Amino acid sequence: MSLTKADFGKNFKWGVSTAAYQIEGGYNMHGKGQSIWDEFVNKKGRIFKNHHGKIACDFYTRYAKDISLMAGLNIPNYRFSIAWSRIFPNGAGVVNRDGVDFCVKHFGDRIKHWIVLNEPMVFTGAGYFLGVHAPGKKGLNNFLAAVHHASMCQAEGGRLIKSLRPLSKVGTTFSCSHIEPYRNIEKDLIAVKKVDALLNRLFIEPLLGKSYPVNDLKILQRIEKFIMPGDEAKLAFDMDFIGVQNYTRELVSHTTFMPFIKAKIIKGNKRKVETTLMNWEVYPESVYHCLKKFDNYKSIKELIITESGAAFFDIMEDGVIN
Repeated sequence: MSLTKADFGKNFKWGVSTAAYQIEGGYNMHGKGQSIWDEFVNKKGRIFKNHHGKIACDFYTRYAKDISLMAGLNIPNYRFSIAWSRIFPNGAGVVNRDGVDFCVKHFGDRIKHWIVLNEPMVFTGAGYFLGVHAPGKKGLNNFLAAVHHASMCQAEGGRLIKSLRPLSKVGTTFSCSHIEPYRNIEKDLIAVKKVDALLNRLFIEPLLGKSYPVNDLKILQRIEKFIMPGDEAKLAFDMDFIGVQNYTRELVSHTTFMPFIKAKIIKGNKRKVETTLMNWEVYPESVYHCLKKFDNYKSIKELIITESGAAFFDIMEDGVIN
């Protein structure tokens, strides 16, 4: 089946996106402080071939030219992020006026859609449980504390932005996985519920006033020790939209080797299916399933696909990538 732009309708908004640390460079320019990623990449053995983001794509100094290239490609929408360390060089306290003035001048009256956090499951899970992303912490306690603080931040951040820009659209965005059992057996079906609670429900449900999904993932009961009096009332906020980000589906099976969840994801190469460079199964239908899943939360006002796609090798012919 082939699709054209017209098949998506005139109201479908196409666009591209970037993330601050991945493209900016300028790691110590104009008052920027050290971020947890600046520190993490300097730890031996953490990053492939000891790569770092000190220069990256140098978007920090080339942004005007790069954005003009986007305009030349007729890209109508561009989603980007602002590095916290450019606003608060020390993480909190002193404000970097250079960073604030730049953002206010260039973005203050132009941006109509604000996203509070991008994929909290990724930066809490990879950064505070598995330790493979910054800041490199591991363990359940680190993870649950980070989850609760991120949940508080997405709601409180939404309230703050809305109070400052009441006419803007404020939302937040989640990675989402379409999850299926590897085998049609009871243990794998139970594993699906646990992984779904972890990957899909953990952050959206507190935001909607439903609390954490402890019924299907009992280990989440331990998050209670990080919840302070009054927190539960602050976890919910009525966002104008929710961003959904999906790249593949996940097939899960029961296992005793993962004590906290007793489930594991069976990677695409183990199942001998077509995969991307990320070893993710090529399964475009998963976007549809994720949208339908989030659509079941009737209090969500609007859903926006904020990321999707597939990574493949670029093939160069006659000096040009087609």
